[in-house]
Parts: sequence; structure tokens; C-alpha cells
Amino acid sequence: MSGKYQEMDSSIGTARLDAIEKAVLMWEPSIYHLNVLRAHYFHTVDEVISECTSAFPDDLQIRAERILELTMSRLVNQFSQLMLRNHFLHEDDLSCISYQSPSDSPRYSIIGSPDGADSRISLSTSGTESPDSNFSIAASGIMLDPSEVFARDLSDLKAIAHRMIHANRGPLLIHAFVSSCHEIVSNDFSLAGFNEVSKDEALIVPWDVFGVHMKNWIRVTMAAFQVILPRKRWLCNEIFAPSSELKETAFGEATGQCVNSLIRFAEAASCRRDTARIMLPLLSMYETLGDALVGFHHSFGKSSNKLIHEKLEMTIHTLGKAVMRMLPIWLEDLVRENLINAIEGGAGIHCLTRYAMSYISRLINDHKISLNLLLHDEFFKLEVDRHWGITPLGHKVLSMLSYLHSFLEYKSNYLKEAGMRELFLINNIHYVVELVNDSELKSQLGDDWDQNIMWQTDKLISSYLKRTWSEILGHLSDNNSGGKYKVLFAPKSVVRQKLKRFNSAFEAIYNLQSSWKVPNPVLRREIREAVSETVIPVYCSFLERHQLNPSVEKYHLDLAMYTITELKELVFNLFEGN
Repeated sequence: MSGKYQEMDSSIGTARLDAIEKAVLMWEPSIYHLNVLRAHYFHTVDEVISECTSAFPDDLQIRAERILELTMSRLVNQFSQLMLRNHFLHEDDLSCISYQSPSDSPRYSIIGSPDGADSRISLSTSGTESPDSNFSIAASGIMLDPSEVFARDLSDLKAIAHRMIHANRGPLLIHAFVSSCHEIVSNDFSLAGFNEVSKDEALIVPWDVFGVHMKNWIRVTMAAFQVILPRKRWLCNEIFAPSSELKETAFGEATGQCVNSLIRFAEAASCRRDTARIMLPLLSMYETLGDALVGFHHSFGKSSNKLIHEKLEMTIHTLGKAVMRMLPIWLEDLVRENLINAIEGGAGIHCLTRYAMSYISRLINDHKISLNLLLHDEFFKLEVDRHWGITPLGHKVLSMLSYLHSFLEYKSNYLKEAGMRELFLINNIHYVVELVNDSELKSQLGDDWDQNIMWQTDKLISSYLKRTWSEILGHLSDNNSGGKYKVLFAPKSVVRQKLKRFNSAFEAIYNLQSSWKVPNPVLRREIREAVSETVIPVYCSFLERHQLNPSVEKYHLDLAMYTITELKELVFNLFEGN
């Protein structure tokens, strides 16, 4: 035996331990807040550690260790209370956390299997790894300094940690730190409106509830990586400063608990099957977690948190696979779920055309970078002519537009009036083309994507003219005279009958189609001009062949109801929706 009690007999050792134990037991948490007493308390703890870590006679060693454990227990309880008086997250933090726009934010993608030889990580951001460099996180220009949060208790936390580490109770200290962090983070998550949902619950929770969970998960994940984890890192550096090993262990375990909670929800969300509703929020979760990992990598380094990085990568891969599974059927499910609420617009733009295109535009505007990364490998395996700049996402959107066109053709079959089907398709196709050309969609679909669409539109206009105006112009044909009369010598009664039938048919078409709507003024004028170029020359030719001049009212009023000018004006009043 060695040390200051090598020669001590049992009676002296017992007396000394009695005094030490009494000093320890007199300190209650209720008087801890008094500064003078607190300083005395720490002095007593130092004496206990100094005495009880020395060598006692064998018969007193167990009691000395018990007193030391009692002291450490009281210290660790006080440490936990101090920790729990603080929070990593506050309402002010939530109000100033901002989500970077997808076009500007760093992007992360796992392409291929995370455990396969062909998998690779894409970090489309710049900068060097700088772990432990600066843990004050700027959100919307506001510096969220963790020292302000823990200023009241930080010195005591450090004092307790220093003594526990000195007494070789580092594992106990880490356990207290991690447990306190877990409780704090659980409360912080609740503050932000996030509650964990298991995989089984995720499958049965109604969408209106689960959608809120997803929104709050995104909010909490941004808060975790912008505020909570940086403050944990800073606090670990302060509290565990005497030991780099304990510092890394404490941060790794505390961070793992926080991240695991987020991961479990993300995995649960990826199991849901309501594609129409969940795909875009799930894609936002994929991007949020990917951006969080990029920031985590550059703030804290990868080597010391390898397990956390691997878990995050695996979860991002899982979310990406779920998005890829949903993307091919997303628009179809979206349309199918909203058929009941669809309101027909006559020959105008169908409400589901607007609905579908608004979602496709949102897909492009908000998520084009991530989706192009996700679709990269699949796209380049296809035999696609990429000469005109079509992107992987553009190729997928073309499939969606093809489905939308098939849906519109199906709906058009219910329109029975002659020409209404064609005009309905023309309106809706033109709406799609106009929206594409005025948005980010154009950059994804390439330079010449609309050539085939315009060819279809021209074909539909020709079909419309044929179905609507062929019969009416047939009334002005001289082929039905049966050869009995020469054109110039047809009886007035025959000419009158032809004009009467023409006037009646034109009036019926005019009354019907003036109520049809062509919303786009350029397209409306183009169709009117096509009608005018089809009808007016035939009408003029008929009048000229029969030497009629409807401007001379006295002689021809009973034959030609419309002058050429009047007929043109009526044609250019069509498609106003009146």
C-alpha cells in the first residue's frame, strides 16, 4: 500500500471518512444557488476527490469509494439539473431560421446503391472542411451565439465536468450529458411542433395530420443542423475541454440520438403510398436532409462522426429511392385523385390542366437540381436524342405531358358539338405551350420540344374548320344543281334557297360558338382569321358567280342577308364566351 494513508490505522481513517461524508451530505440542491455556498461546495468536492482517490487501508477502501460515488452522484445530478434549465432551441431561433431556395442551396445526391461499388456522393458546394471552426450559426443575418444561452450555468457545468473528469468519472459525465441533451432535444422538437411517428403509425395516420408532421420535420431538421447541433458542439468543446476523447465521444452520442429521431421519421415517411400527396413533401425532405449533411460535413468534419454520416447517407438514399418510385406515376395519381372535383369549362381550359401544370411547374421551379441528379443515371441509359438540350428531368416531364394530353383527349370525347372537341384540345394544348415557354420548363425540355406540339395544334385547327364549316359552305356550292342550270343562269329561287340555308346554318353556328371561350387573345385572333379565310372567300365567290351585290339593298335584300363586311365582323366576334 502506498500514499498518505499508508501508516494510518483504522480509527484515524474512519474518523476522516466520517468527516468527509458529513461534509458531502450537508450540501443539498436547495442551497446550491447561493454563490458563496456553491464555491464552498466545490472546495469540499475537491477535498473529497483528493482524499478518496488516495489509498486507504483495505478495510476502509470500499467505504472511501462509496463516499466518492455519492459525491459524483450528487455532482452528476446537479449537472443534469443545470443542463435541463437551458434549451438549444428557442422561439426566436425558429423565427429566424430560413430555408435556402433550391436554386441557390447546395445539393447532395447519392447516385446508385449506397453500399455498391458504383455509388458516389455529389456535394455540389464549395469550401473546405473546418471542424470546430465556428459554432455560432448565422440564420437570416442573426448570430445565434450559444454562449448567450448557457451563460448563466456554463461556469458551473465546466466546474462539475472538470472535477468528474479528474475523478475518472468521464463515462458517467458523458451519460449525464447525453441523457440531458436527449431530453432537451425532445422538448425542443415539441416546441417546433414535431413528434416522432413510427413506421406502422405512418401508414395509417390520415394525410392531413401526416402532412403537418412532414412540414414540421423539415422545420425541425433545419433547426437541428443550424442551431441545435452547433450548440451541442460548442457546449461539448467547453465542458469536455480537458479531454479530446471525451469531447468527441459525448458529441457523437448526443448527436446520434438527435439525428436518429429525424432518421426514423424520414424512413417512416418513405413507406407511405399516397403518391399524389406525399411526393413533393418527400422530395423537400430529401433536399433538406441532403443540405443538412453538406453543412454538417463542412462544420464538424466527417472522420469523427463517421457513423452519423453513414446513417444520414443511407436515409437520403432511402428518400431518393422513394421519390424515384413515385415520380413515374405521380401526375397520374394527382389527376385521378382530383377527377371528382373537376369542373368542365366547355371548350375552354380544363381545371385539371391548370392544376396539373401548376404542380409540374412547382416540380421544376423548386426541385429541378435534385431531380436531375436523381434521374441522371437512368436518363443516360436511355436511347434519347439529347442534341437539343433536353435534361433528365425534362425527359420525365415529357412523359407527364404526354399523359396529360391523353387525359385531355379522353375528356374531349364527351364534347358532342361539332368542332368543340378540337377547340377544347387547342385551348388546353396552347395553355401548356404558353406556360412552358414562359417558365423554367422550357430550359428542361430543350430547344425544339414544341415543334411536334405546334404541328398537332395546326392539325386540330384544320380538323375544327372541316367539322364546323364544311357543311355550311356546302350550301354555297353549285355542285348540287344537278347540271340543270348553268351557274350564271340559276333561277333566283335556287339562289335564294341556297342563301337561306347558309344564313340559317351560319346563324346557328354563330350563336353557339360566340359562347365558346378562347382565353388567349393571340390564339383567338389566329382561329378567327382561319375561319375568316375559310368562309369569306367562298361567300364572296358565290355572290360574284350569281352577280349579287348585297350592298345594293333594294334589289338583293331578300337574297343576301349579310354584306361581306358584316360577315367578317360576325366572324371576329366568335369565341368571346358571351
